[in-house]
Amino acid sequence: MLFFQDRSASLVNISFGGGGGLLTAGNMYFHHCNASGTGTGCLSVASGGFNDTFTLQGGSGSGTFILGDIITDNLSLGGNSTINMLLDPQAKYNILKVTLLQ
Repeated sequence: MLFFQDRSASLVNISFGGGGGLLTAGNMYFHHCNASGTGTGCLSVASGGFNDTFTLQGGSGSGTFILGDIITDNLSLGGNSTINMLLDPQAKYNILKVTLLQ
C-alpha cells in the first residue's frame, strides 16, 4: 500500500498538480465508507458516502507511470493530465527491495 486514506475521513481531496510526473509502485487507496473495516453499512452516495476524490491537475501526470492500482471514489483529470498504467491479466510481480550498502 503506497497511499492509504482513512475510510472514516469524509470529503477528502487528494491532489497532484503543477506539471509533476511520478513513478509509483504500489496501490493508492482513497475511499470513504466506514471505519469498522467490514465494508458493510457504508453510506449511499446520496447520504454522503463515496465522496473522496483523487485529482491530477495542471499537466501533472504527463510523465506518470503506475505499477499498481488506483482505488478511489472519484477520479478527476484536468489540464492535459494522463496516467500510464501496466494492466496485465497475467501479471508477474517483481519485488522491489530497498537495500543499504556500505
